[in-house]
Amino acid sequence: MMRMLEGSELLHHMAAKSHLEGCKAVIEIDLVSPFILAEDSLNTVLHSTALNYKHGAQLVSYFVKLGVDPNKKNSYMESPLHLSLRVQNLRTAEQLLRCGADLMVELDGRNLLAYCVSMNNLPGANFVHQHDRKMIYRTEELECEAYDCHELVSWLKVVGKQQCGTFQSCRLLPNIFSLFVSKIRKIFNDW
Repeated sequence: MMRMLEGSELLHHMAAKSHLEGCKAVIEIDLVSPFILAEDSLNTVLHSTALNYKHGAQLVSYFVKLGVDPNKKNSYMESPLHLSLRVQNLRTAEQLLRCGADLMVELDGRNLLAYCVSMNNLPGANFVHQHDRKMIYRTEELECEAYDCHELVSWLKVVGKQQCGTFQSCRLLPNIFSLFVSKIRKIFNDW
């Protein structure tokens, strides 16, 4: 038997899965506050919109107009922008930026570019780079998992050449390759 969703749980579900009219109905008819946080993660409704690939961008505009903070962090210290980038919902990430999300937000001391690279998230890293081409200079250390990061390393080579002039002159890229090589060595040593 399925249980009925109520209150904030219903609104967060609608923000992740539904359209604007559905969310408006939950707020206006059920009198659910758009400021209520999800119990388990302390996500705002803007975090939930990150999971809505079809209507998330439109919902971001609506919730921000109601006063929901586009930079409020959840219990994992992720902003809605972090979550949108993690799940590669770039339309919603774009709208979050338009509505005041902070591109300079950090998580565990890492900027958004380092955050995306650490997850081998090439679309997210490219998105961040397109919005701030100088962030790569403010990135002290990039780590990517040794598995499946060839595309990301290739992208970083291209970006490094574009940003730094020559590949050798960029202080960022040697860090990437030394981390990459050390992780591969560790894998083979553990094997």
